[in-house]
Amino acid sequence: MDQDVNAQLKDLNDKLNQIQWMMSRVLAIIPSIVIGVDSKGCITQWNIAAERSFYIAAFQVIEHPFEQCGIQWDWELVNQHIKKAFNQSLPIHIDEIPYNSPNGGHRLLEMTLGSVARSNGSRSEVIIVANNLS
Repeated sequence: MDQDVNAQLKDLNDKLNQIQWMMSRVLAIIPSIVIGVDSKGCITQWNIAAERSFYIAAFQVIEHPFEQCGIQWDWELVNQHIKKAFNQSLPIHIDEIPYNSPNGGHRLLEMTLGSVARSNGSRSEVIIVANNLS
């Protein structure tokens, strides 16, 4: 019986690893900025487009507070929308978010925020998808 349980656990773990690998590949090829923020305000996802847009590598920000990641934008506005997203199931769209690019330019992003629900209905994470408009 223990062997059956161990085999099932191994199969589940293998499937979970495969799903995580697939998700990392999907995030890598999406041309939009994708950032995940958990309910504690820490970064859970940071794709290549985010690295290229903000000149910040994922390993520098994953599991760190989002507000400390170094993006130069209106944090009050962004945090207000993150809080709203945690409290509703429908995505929130922001037409324009100005930010200062690390290379000195003033840029604009359009942004959509959506929450990810757990099986019990609570919101565990907000996913931010953004595109450069300038």
